[in-house]
Amino acid sequence: MDTIVELTRFRAVRSSPPLGRHGLLRVGAVLLLLGWAGTAIIRRNPTSFPLDPVTMAVGLWVVVFALIAAVALVLTPQSVWYNRSILTWTVLNTAAFGYTGAVMAGLLSGTLAQYAYWHVWVATAVVGFAVTGAILEGEGIEGQVYFTAAGLELSLLFLGLGAFGTLVPGLYVLLAFVHPTPLILDAFPGQLSNGRAAAIQLGVYAVGLGLVLLA
Repeated sequence: MDTIVELTRFRAVRSSPPLGRHGLLRVGAVLLLLGWAGTAIIRRNPTSFPLDPVTMAVGLWVVVFALIAAVALVLTPQSVWYNRSILTWTVLNTAAFGYTGAVMAGLLSGTLAQYAYWHVWVATAVVGFAVTGAILEGEGIEGQVYFTAAGLELSLLFLGLGAFGTLVPGLYVLLAFVHPTPLILDAFPGQLSNGRAAAIQLGVYAVGLGLVLLA
C-alpha cells in the first residue's frame, strides 16, 4: 500500500511539476554555492578528511550534480530537461568530469594533469556561461548576466595560471561567490536593469577577491 501511495504521489508531481526553469536555477545556485564552498574547505583542510582531498572534492561534485539532475528530472517539466542551455551544461560538465576522471585514473599525466582540478572547470564555466547567454539572447531573453559571468570566470582562469597559481586554493572561495550569482539574478527576471545586475556581479566578485587576498 505504501508503495502505491508513493507511486501516486510521484505521478502527481510528474503531471504537474512544482518547479520551472527559474525554480531549478534557484536550487542550482544553492547547490553550486555549497559545492564550491565545500571544495574550498577541503583544499584548506586536506588532512581533516578520511580520503585524499582530490577524491573528496570530486566525490562532493558527483553528489552536487546528481542532486541537480534528480531535481531536474523529478521536479521540472520536460521542456526544462530539453532546454538548450541545460543540454549545453550537461555536455560540458560531462566532458570536464571525463577529463578529471582520466587524470585520476592515470590515463593523463604531466602537463595535462595539472589542469584537471581547476582550469578545466573554470574553462567549462566560461564556455557554459557564454553559450547560455547567446542561447537566451537568440530566444529573445536577456542574457547579459551570463556574458558578465563568462568574463569574470575568464579572469579567474587567468588568475589560476602562472605565478598566480598559489592563489588557487583561495580562489575556490571566489567561485562560491561568482558562479551562483548569474543563476540567482536570472531566477528573478525583470527585477534589475543590466547595469545594476552587472554592478552586483562585479561587487560580489570584488568582495570574494578581497576575502581571498586577505586570507
